[in-house]
Amino acid sequence: MGMYQGQLLFPSLPARIPRLCIVQQLVCPKDKPFEHAKVAVYRDETLFAEVALTPEKNAWKSGSEEGYLRFTIPFIFENLEFSKKTRFRVRCIFDDGMIIPAPSLEVDVAPATGAA
Repeated sequence: MGMYQGQLLFPSLPARIPRLCIVQQLVCPKDKPFEHAKVAVYRDETLFAEVALTPEKNAWKSGSEEGYLRFTIPFIFENLEFSKKTRFRVRCIFDDGMIIPAPSLEVDVAPATGAA
């Protein structure tokens, strides 16, 4: 188990991991509510997983007094195989067509270290 920001490096490829969890948090201003959104994970350029998000209408008026609504969306993938450099990207697509990207995760081979 580990936490990765930007890169997951293996000694060599092909490689396999039993589980990978990507957690995406959305922080949305309450004065700009949306009806529907999709949070999508792409593996390279291919759609890998997608979740629809439809908050209840009263969610924008209730809750804490801060002016934001927070959503946490976990994606859990099992038995992933990597035979080449791979990049996971997360995108949030709102009902008005706005697309907001999130940081990506690159899976690759660790750089070779020099012999001492």
